[in-house]
Amino acid sequence: MRLHRMRLHEYRGVADRDIRFAERGVTVVEGANEAGKSSMIEALELLLDVRAESKAAKVRAIMPAGREVGTEVEVEISCGPWHFTYSKRFNRQPATNLSIHRTRPEQLTGRDAHERVLEILGGHADLTLFRALRLLQADDAAGRPMGDSAALARALDRASESDGDTADSASAEVAEQALIDAAEAEYRRYRTLGQGRPTGELAAAMRTADELDKRCRTLADARDAVDADAQRLRSLLDRRSELARTRELREVERDELAISWTEIERLQTEQAAADAEVRHLLTASQLAQRDVVDRERVAAQIAAATADAERLGAGIADHDARAQRAETSARHLEDELHAVRERWQMVQTALSAAQSAQRVREQRRELRDLDERLVELDRIAAESSTLDESLRANTVDASAVHTAVDLARRRAVAQARLEAVAARFTVEPTGASTVTVDGEAVADTADRVAVTDAVIEVAGVVTVTVRPGADTAAPAQELATVDHEIAAFCATHGLAGLDDHADRARERANLVERRASSQRRARELIGDRSHRAMVERRDELRTIIETESAGADVDPDDIASLAGTERELSELVMSAERAVTQQHSAAREARTEGRMAREERERLAGRMVELEGRRAEMLAQLSDDDARRTVQAAATRLGEARDRLGRLETELARLDVAEIELRRERVTADLAAIAREHADLERSATELRARIELYRDESRLDLLQDATAELESAIAARDRVQRRADAAELLYRTLLDKRQQTRTRYADPFARRLAELGAHVFGAGVSFDVDDNLEVVSRTVDGLTIAHEALSGGAREQLALLTRLACATLVDEADGVPVLLDDALGYSDPHRIAAMGEVLTAAGRDAQVIVLTCSPDRYRGVDEAEIVAV
Repeated sequence: MRLHRMRLHEYRGVADRDIRFAERGVTVVEGANEAGKSSMIEALELLLDVRAESKAAKVRAIMPAGREVGTEVEVEISCGPWHFTYSKRFNRQPATNLSIHRTRPEQLTGRDAHERVLEILGGHADLTLFRALRLLQADDAAGRPMGDSAALARALDRASESDGDTADSASAEVAEQALIDAAEAEYRRYRTLGQGRPTGELAAAMRTADELDKRCRTLADARDAVDADAQRLRSLLDRRSELARTRELREVERDELAISWTEIERLQTEQAAADAEVRHLLTASQLAQRDVVDRERVAAQIAAATADAERLGAGIADHDARAQRAETSARHLEDELHAVRERWQMVQTALSAAQSAQRVREQRRELRDLDERLVELDRIAAESSTLDESLRANTVDASAVHTAVDLARRRAVAQARLEAVAARFTVEPTGASTVTVDGEAVADTADRVAVTDAVIEVAGVVTVTVRPGADTAAPAQELATVDHEIAAFCATHGLAGLDDHADRARERANLVERRASSQRRARELIGDRSHRAMVERRDELRTIIETESAGADVDPDDIASLAGTERELSELVMSAERAVTQQHSAAREARTEGRMAREERERLAGRMVELEGRRAEMLAQLSDDDARRTVQAAATRLGEARDRLGRLETELARLDVAEIELRRERVTADLAAIAREHADLERSATELRARIELYRDESRLDLLQDATAELESAIAARDRVQRRADAAELLYRTLLDKRQQTRTRYADPFARRLAELGAHVFGAGVSFDVDDNLEVVSRTVDGLTIAHEALSGGAREQLALLTRLACATLVDEADGVPVLLDDALGYSDPHRIAAMGEVLTAAGRDAQVIVLTCSPDRYRGVDEAEIVAV
C-alpha cells in the first residue's frame, strides 16, 4: 500500500492543501504549530473509517471555527493491483466518491464507494500493520502490538526459514507455507482476509438467498394485505347495512320532535308577548309610585327649608354680637402691647451697649495672650534653629557610637593578635653609655614589642636590629586596616580621637533633648491651631479693636440684670401679641360664620322658591288623591299580567323545552354523522374492490408459490456454500494457530533487524530481548541490560521509532504500508537525532516513510528526503 497524494479543503484551520508524497524514501512535511500537520493523519482515519453522512462529534469538530461549510478529504492510494482516488465531503452536503484507475476504470459514489474501498483494503492491505506503524504525538512510546500483522508474519516466516540447517527443513517449511497459502486462497473465495466479511461465491449465495427471501416476504405481505382487504370489505358492507337501519330510526324520531317543537314555538311567542306586557305595566306602576314619592319629598323639603331659614336668622344676630365684643377687646389689648413694646426696646438698647463693651474687653485680653504666645514661639524657633545647627555639626548618634565601640573592639583584638606573634625584648641599661631604641634614649628598664624593625644602639659600641617574623605581616595589616577605618571615622564625625566619641554622643543627646523640649513647648503654645492662624487672628483682633470703642465699664451683674429684664419684657410682648391675635381671630371667625349663615339663608330662600314652583306644577297636572289612585290601578293590571305570564311558563316547563331542543340537535348531528360515515364506507369499499381485483388480475398468488420454491433452492445452495466456507475457515484458522505456535522463531529475525537499525543509535554492541508478540522487553548495551520500562523517555521514543522501521523494512514490498511519524524525536539529543537520520535514510530504501514535524532541523541528516513545506 502506498499513499501518493492527499488534499484537504476547509479542514479545521486548513483552507486548501494538496500534497504529493514520494513513493519510496522519506517525505518530510514541515510546518509551524497549528499548521494542520496532525490533521492530515486524523483526516486519513476519518476518510477510511467514518461515513460522510456521520453526525458524530469528531466529524463536527473538523469544521472550520465559525463557518458552516463542507470539509473535503481526498487521497490517492495504490494497493496491490488497485490504484484509486477516494474522497469524501463531511458535514455540509456530505458525499463520497471513488475513482478506480487500475485494474479496471470504475466510478462509484455514496455507500457503494465506501463499501468498495473497505473491500479493496481488506483484501490487499494489512490495515493492522498500517495502524501499528504510525507514531503519533499522543501515542505511548511503547507503540502498538504488531504480532497480529499477516504481512509481518509472512516476512518473519521467510526470515526464520533462512536459518534452517538442512534442505529438508527448508522444503518442509516451504510446503507448510504453500499449504497456508492454499488454505488462504480457498478462504478468500468465501471471505475477506482482513475482516472476514463474506465475498465471492459465499457473498453471491447469501445475496441471492436474501433477495429471494425479501421477494417472498414482499409477495406474502401483498397476499396478507389482500386477505385483510377482503375481511375489511365484508366488515364495511355489514356496517353499511347497520347504518341504513339506524338512519331510518333517527328520521322517525326527527319528525316526532318537529311536531313538539312547533307547539313550543307557539307558547314561546305568547310568553314573549306576556313578558313584554308585564315589563310595560311594571314601568307604568313604578312611574306612578315615583310621582307620589316625589310629591311627598317636595313637601318635606319645603317644611325643612322653612325651619332652617328661621334657625339661620337667629344665628346671624349671635355671630354679629360676638364679633363686636372681640374687636373691642383687641383694641384695648393693642394699647397695652404698645406700652410694653416701648419698654422692651429701651432695655434691649441698654443691654446691647453693655454686651458690646464687654466683648471689646474680652477681645483685648485675647490679643494680649496671642502677642505673648507669638513672641514665645519666635524665641523657640530661633532656639530650635541654633540647636539644629549644633546637631548638624555633631553627627555622633547611636549608630556612630555603635560603630566606634565596634572599631575599638576590633583594634584591641588586632593589637592582641599582633602582640601575640611579634618579638618581645627588654632593654636594661647597665653602664654609663646611653642606650637608644629607634633613636629614643632608654633610662630605665623597658619592655618593647617588635612590630616593625627595631634598632637598639649603644653609641660607639654596638647596634642591634630586631626584625619581626613573617607571621606578623597579616596581624600587622589587620591592625593597619582598623587604624585606617578609625581615622576615617574620626574625620567623618570631627573627632580628635576615637575616645572622644562618648563625650560628643552625650553632647548630641543633650541637644536632641533640648530640641524635643522646645518642640513640646511650641505645641503647647499653638494648641489645635496653626501659627499662621494665630497670626491672622491677632491681625483680625487689632483691626476690630481699632474700629470699635470700648465704652464705659459695666458690671457683669448689671448685664445679667438687664438680660433678665429683657427676657421678662420679651415674654410680656409675645403674650400680648398672642392675646391680640386671638381676639382678632375670634372677630374674623364670628364675621365669617355670620357671612356664611347669610349666604346659606339666601340659598335656602332660592331653594324654597324652586320647590314651591315644582309643587305647583305637580298639583296643576294631577292632584295628590288622583296620583294615589293611579298607583293602585297600575298595581292591579300588573298583577293580572303576571298571572297570565306564570300560566304560560308553567305550560312550557311541562313540555321540557331544553330536553326537546337537545334531542333535536342530537338527532340532527347523528343523521349528519351517519351520512358522512356512509360516504366514507362507500369510498373505502370501492378502493378495496379495486385492490382485490388488481391482485386477482396479476396472479400474485402463483408468483408467491414460485418464489417460495426458488427461495428453498437458494437456501439449500447457500447452506452448501456456507459449509464449504466454514470448512475453509476452519482449515485456515487451524493452520494459522499452528503457525502461531511457532511464533517464538519470529523473535530472532525481528530482534536481529532491530539490532541492525539500533546499532546506529545505541552502538554496535546493542541487542534486544523480544517476546512472542514482538514487543521489546529489554535492551542490552555492552553487557548492561535495562528493562524497557526503566529506559528514559528519549530512549523509549527512539526504540518505538526503530521498532516501526524494522517492521517496515522486513515486510515484502507488495505487503508494505506507509510509516507515519508525527513530530517524533522530541526527547532526543543532537547525537541521537543525527543517528536516527541515518536509520531513516536506510529504512527509506525499502519503505515509504512520511514525517510530520514543526522542527525540520531534526531530519536534516536524512539523505535524499523530499521536503514539503505547509
